[in-house]
Amino acid sequence: MASVTTTAGVPSSIEAGDEYHFTVNYPSFPVGTWTAVFVMAKGTGTPVSTAATTSGNDFLITFTSAVTAALGVAGTGEYQWAMYVTSSSQRTTADTGLITVLPNLAVARTPSFSEAQVTLLQGVLASFNATDKMKVDFNGQMFQRAHIVDYQKQLVYYQAAVIREQQALKAQRGEHTGGRIDPFFVPQWTGPYLNPYVR
Repeated sequence: MASVTTTAGVPSSIEAGDEYHFTVNYPSFPVGTWTAVFVMAKGTGTPVSTAATTSGNDFLITFTSAVTAALGVAGTGEYQWAMYVTSSSQRTTADTGLITVLPNLAVARTPSFSEAQVTLLQGVLASFNATDKMKVDFNGQMFQRAHIVDYQKQLVYYQAAVIREQQALKAQRGEHTGGRIDPFFVPQWTGPYLNPYVR
């Protein structure tokens, strides 16, 4: 039966719900004298600590599926990490870095703030299109037709933010995100006056 492969070094990314085993080695902090704890933190969220075991001369860190699933619930994205080592009453930082937690594709994802704003603004604009009222109530909020241009601008802004978020997720998975610009062709003008398509 196949098992999870143990890799050397802290991975640059992990996927919520998967299990990971990896080793680290610090010659200045031998396993016979020091113990180690791997800590991850994001913003003001509660840090996640995993005590290391030993494998030969290395420290072995194991992330169970439950641990990474909890990270996915707490919030995907970039986390800071630190490896703290302790000997007697001494504690020091052996190493630090960044690690990205990718979303579990098998679990329904909570919409980001930008995605929620896109849904809200699309609903507001659709409500105005369906009525001639000057005000509409949508999701408990009042919106005014006089501000409809502002709502349209906000929609474009948040749609662009969603695209950036999607591209970032693809890049984290190693997928090519590339930027593509749709070509716009100007019709050939043969009339006696100025070309109306050229500004």
